[in-house]
Amino acid sequence: MALFLSQTTVQFTDSADPFKITLFIMGLIFNIFVIVVLYIVALTDIRKMLIPDRVILPSIGIGFIALLVIYLTKYLLFPVWLTVEPFVRSVAAGLGIGLFFATLIIITKGRGMGGGDVKLGAFIGLSLGFPNSLVALMLAFLTGAIVSIFLILFKRKHFGQTIPFGPFLVLGSYISLLWGRQIVDWYLRLSI
Repeated sequence: MALFLSQTTVQFTDSADPFKITLFIMGLIFNIFVIVVLYIVALTDIRKMLIPDRVILPSIGIGFIALLVIYLTKYLLFPVWLTVEPFVRSVAAGLGIGLFFATLIIITKGRGMGGGDVKLGAFIGLSLGFPNSLVALMLAFLTGAIVSIFLILFKRKHFGQTIPFGPFLVLGSYISLLWGRQIVDWYLRLSI
């Protein structure tokens, strides 16, 4: 949390504009909400192999409403399409990731992932938007695969046993919250 707050404060330019300060504070409160929800989800998934609906479903609703308020405020202050477009990308990312995970469940017949991961993926997509949510997914699958390989190699788990995926999604989300833009920029420079 301290690392996130320090990164956010560094990114905030010193401005006397009350509208920019208000938007900054709204965004900061939203990001703290996201961090707390993800922390609760990760701990619960580690302990119980479960992502509780009573946490994630209200969080999706609250997240949607909070983003809507933030983007409507931006639109009222700066009435151009560019202020609304990130909201549309966030909603699309939430729906897209949720559908992607639901498709994985159908393909694997429920052996690869659970319904809680679908809802968590939707929350992450909504909260991080595009492309940061894709960075979070990439990091989650990568770290999940690496940890799984080590658990199998050191005989802590057997092939086919389940491990909670939520903590890897949370780790990927935290990294993406802090350095998502830099990771995307680095990747785009590699591909050019």
